[in-house]
Amino acid sequence: MLNVLKYTLAGVLNDFFEDQLSNEKCRKSRLLASKISDSITLIRKEPEKSWTKHLLTKEIGLSRSFFSEKFREYVGQTVISYLTKYRLNLACEMIVSADYSILEIASKVGYESEISFARAFRRIYGISPYNFRKSAFQLHISDK
Repeated sequence: MLNVLKYTLAGVLNDFFEDQLSNEKCRKSRLLASKISDSITLIRKEPEKSWTKHLLTKEIGLSRSFFSEKFREYVGQTVISYLTKYRLNLACEMIVSADYSILEIASKVGYESEISFARAFRRIYGISPYNFRKSAFQLHISDK
């Protein structure tokens, strides 16, 4: 009988510690997801800022390699790819709906030069920001 109690107690303790470990993993996972979310919030709040992995990791308190690995795991792309696509999507909205020059838009979405902005825009969308604006304007005119 004593052996049965001993094994039952061992099983209960084992289950308890497994639950504790599982809870700790969940807590760490939620904390990590929160840190990744914080990095996305920072990018969205200040897309014009010269964000780098180093600066983001400094802001959220993770190592660069760990952050890079987990960002890709959680978001499905690298942080630099996410940043670029977010900035360029924002630029598309501005090109179509605002009266800013391409240079002003480039600056507002974090590019230091119009040339680097135009290059990135063309790489992602296959068209220059100038031609994109022209096409959007022509579509707008033809809709009327």
